[in-house]
Amino acid sequence: MAIATKKTKKKKQPKDIAKSFNVDLVPWNGMITSQDAYTIPEDTAVWVSGLPKLTGAIENVPDANTVYTHTANIVDFFTFVLGSSQYFCILDGSYLRIYSSTFNQIATYATNVAKVDYTIQDNQYIWITNKNSFLITFDGTTIYDLTSNGVTGDAICYWKGRIFIGKDRVITFSVPNPDATGATNPFDTANGAGSITLTVSVFAQILALIPKEDSIYIFTNRSIVSLIGTTISNDPTQWYITEIVKDVGITGIRNYVVNEHTVYFHSPFGIYEITATAPQKIDDAITNITSAISGICFFSYKQIPYIAVSCTSFIDNSVNAIYCNNLLTNKWYALNIDAKVMSNNLSDAWFVNGTKVYKMFASSDYLPLHVKSKIFFNLENTYYNIKNVILYGRGNFNYLQEFIILVFAGQQDNIIFQTSGGNLIQVAQQQDFWLAVLRPSTTLPYAMRVKQFQIELKQSDKNYSEIINVRIKGSIGARYV
Repeated sequence: MAIATKKTKKKKQPKDIAKSFNVDLVPWNGMITSQDAYTIPEDTAVWVSGLPKLTGAIENVPDANTVYTHTANIVDFFTFVLGSSQYFCILDGSYLRIYSSTFNQIATYATNVAKVDYTIQDNQYIWITNKNSFLITFDGTTIYDLTSNGVTGDAICYWKGRIFIGKDRVITFSVPNPDATGATNPFDTANGAGSITLTVSVFAQILALIPKEDSIYIFTNRSIVSLIGTTISNDPTQWYITEIVKDVGITGIRNYVVNEHTVYFHSPFGIYEITATAPQKIDDAITNITSAISGICFFSYKQIPYIAVSCTSFIDNSVNAIYCNNLLTNKWYALNIDAKVMSNNLSDAWFVNGTKVYKMFASSDYLPLHVKSKIFFNLENTYYNIKNVILYGRGNFNYLQEFIILVFAGQQDNIIFQTSGGNLIQVAQQQDFWLAVLRPSTTLPYAMRVKQFQIELKQSDKNYSEIINVRIKGSIGARYV
């Protein structure tokens, strides 16, 4: 006879809201300024001062090196090539000075202007102009003053064997193959020179003339217009004007750079690129580039091409930083360099600040890394219980202990992970690679409880360093109101 057994009801276990979390920050994914918890990937940073390797790790880069110190503050600067020789041009509020590649002064021209535009004719002459002041040329040894011909402007270019100069809404063009020495008037209308008054588009000022294949892109303060010619004729009667971009203009003289067939330019809405007729905004990651910029140029670092823009630093509004757009990934990074004017020759770049001219990446020292993460928070009103932070990188961790600062904002203000004291850090070093584990200093042996947190890594010296991976481990639990 079977004995009946009483079924026992299982006791319901209380639900635990705690769960583990693991934030893995590799690779750092460029820069943002928004704090949207849903759209920002976890491997995105609000600030990365350093450049990425092909592996995704962020490394510091060689610092800039001073190549020349001027006798007065430099207000404008650019480099150019005639023949096989490189030259530098410096304006200091009293003179326009032209130097050799080793900064030996070759020629001067008295002027107090603060900005000029220039173009190269047949690799033999450079033409330099300012709207209200002058038009001069230089052949490698001598400056020729062509101002008496009555043609000056904000923008200038050389296209189809002629010089074109833009002023307000008028473009003046020279005779074919103009005499850059001025012995024969380059703007003699009897010999084929002339002018075009633009009647299309709404704008006040022509600010850039950029040759592109069989046309000149005319950048104005409010639009982009094209002067289109043909491949078989240099007859002005065969040219025509058309507006190609409306309501997107350029902000100033030489606020553009050309790389291959693409023009990158600064508009009131930020940095745009244009290859054909449709411009595309490329700086959504960096909102303060919509304000004024100090310079723009192209450079190559470890065979990776970048567009560099100098403007107010996101971290410190009292100085500039150089924002770098990686043309392979279209992601932005930064360098803590207070550049005022920038210029490049092929892949090499220079900038000025005060009285000094610097060449980028020319120093034996390295720029310190500075990485700042997004703010991590959740919408469930539960705490982060942070147990440790694991860092993996390259370099010497002896100096790394001095610069890593992890600031967490939450239940307490400015809780800092201690980075001195062996009981708080465990380090494994294998040749020049290291692995470090940091634990909270105020809550050992338990985790640190915070509502939200942000990580900022600063390097204090100028040695080589590289951040390969940053991982934050802990649990989420315990509600707060």
